Parts: sequence; structure tokens; C-alpha cells
Amino acid sequence: SELNEFHEYFDIPYEKMSVINHGVNHDFFKPTNDKENTREKILSKLKIPNDPYFLHIGENNYVRKNLKRIGEAYEQAKYSDSKNNFKHNLIIAGKHYPAIEKELSRIGGIYFLDWITDDDLLQLIQGSDAFLLPSIHEGFGMPLVESMACGVPCMSSNRHAPPEVLSGSGILVDPLDVDEIANYMLKLDQDKKLLKDLSEKSLL
Repeated sequence: SELNEFHEYFDIPYEKMSVINHGVNHDFFKPTNDKENTREKILSKLKIPNDPYFLHIGENNYVRKNLKRIGEAYEQAKYSDSKNNFKHNLIIAGKHYPAIEKELSRIGGIYFLDWITDDDLLQLIQGSDAFLLPSIHEGFGMPLVESMACGVPCMSSNRHAPPEVLSGSGILVDPLDVDEIANYMLKLDQDKKLLKDLSEKSLL
């Protein structure tokens, strides 16, 4: 997708470009042997309640990362469940502007983390039930392949690079459609078989 966009917007000939995909360190990013224990340990260390959670790793460019819509979709998914069975928290790791953190922190179940060590990040990924990255634009999306290498299902954008990266192993959504993002959060929250199937596909 990036090659095509460089050709379209910068008029660079295709024959002058090559695609070299990113790799992932499989010696580091790999599934945990005990997901519940990993989750309990990392959440205890970070002082977050020991509940199932979805994970998002972001950056200061929260607009491109679509953080506001992720929060709105989470709120919709959590509170549209009339039986109050929605069990997942949402953990957002990485540098963020205080304004967006303040706006989304009002939503119960959302926890913000600042910078964390690589070892803590690994356990945070391993302990999550799904990784959420429905960005407006991704040139690749390294956290996607890192999560997949850990056997963690991914939900990402249906445009630009993520469809190539996930290659049928995850969920693709319209990043501008809060309802669609929320509906898939509900499915990931309630459908254990879906989580298992996507986890297995992520490792292929």
C-alpha cells in the first residue's frame, strides 16, 4: 500500500522502488505458557485490576492512531450491553497528550500507561485478549506483528497497510465507523471461540 501511495502522490516509478517488510523478533515476542498468570503478574505490577483487557499501544499522534474513536467505541460497547456482561478493560500504553487522556479517563474501565520497559510491554501484550489498532493510517504497524507473534488477535483498519499485515488472521474495520469498532469489541468480549480461532491464525 505504501509503494502504491508513493507512486500515486510522489510520482515515483514502480521500478525504482522495492518493498522490504519489517521482521519481528520471535525469540522475544512469543506466546506465554500461562496467560492468566502473566496477566495477573503484569497487572499487579502496574496496579491495574486483574480483569481481562484489550490493549492499544499509541503515541503522541493520537489523531492518526484514532484514539478518540477507540474510546468512544469502547464506551459504547461496554454500556450498550444491557445485561452488563462486558468484562474487558481497555489499557492504552504510550505517550499521550494530557487532553485526550483526560477526555477518555472519564470512561470507566480505561487505563492509561506512560512509557514502560520492553519486558513489561511483552507481558502486557501476552496477557491481553486482543490488540486494537484501527488507525486512520498505518504504514506498517509493528505492534500488529508483535501481537500476532504472541498469539494475540488483532483488530485494525481496513485501509492502507493493516490488511496486508494481518492477511486474514485478524479483524478489519472502518476506522471512521465507531459503531463497527464497538460491535467487534462486543464480539471479542463475548465470543471465546472467535478469540481462540484468531489467536491460532495469528501464529500461522
